[in-house]
Amino acid sequence: MSKKENNKKTKEELLTEVEKLLERVKELKNPIDELTGLYNWIYFLNFAEREFERARRFKRPLSVVLLDIDHLKEVNTVYNEKCGDQILVEVSKRCRDNIRDLDFIGCYEGGKFILLLLEIKKADAKKAADRLLKIISSRPISTQRDKINVTVSIGIADKTDQMPDISSLLEKAEEALFLAKNQGRNRVETTSD
Repeated sequence: MSKKENNKKTKEELLTEVEKLLERVKELKNPIDELTGLYNWIYFLNFAEREFERARRFKRPLSVVLLDIDHLKEVNTVYNEKCGDQILVEVSKRCRDNIRDLDFIGCYEGGKFILLLLEIKKADAKKAADRLLKIISSRPISTQRDKINVTVSIGIADKTDQMPDISSLLEKAEEALFLAKNQGRNRVETTSD
């Protein structure tokens, strides 16, 4: 590789980094995800960190629900990304319309949503997640191309006294979501205590 090609690659890498930084600044300035109307990940995480500390200090229950739309990548491939976006919007609406006002919902990553259920233990979080799973899969979502049946996989974790921070709670919710996906999708799984 010539020095000129190497410099060009470096410039491209720098441009990519600048674009990522600009996107992060945009997220910091506007806490709402433009597509779904939910809180973006950065805003959600800041809120979740404060709530985790509050729950830990006052020994209050706190649960995290991770919700992943099953086969969203295939929808984007078979139909198109606009259909995938329409599914994201409708699933986020169904979630937002069916949680308590004091609960907090945000975008997680790539078709995933995250809910912070305040003052809720795992058993009640599972009931709420089971309800969301049924509501989301109960009727197809109309897109520009077709009506598409959508299912979700959900992982739940609740705060324990052994967890030092919100990251450990999120890690447990990820484990439960991984289990739900590996157990056949369209299901709710919780972490073991």
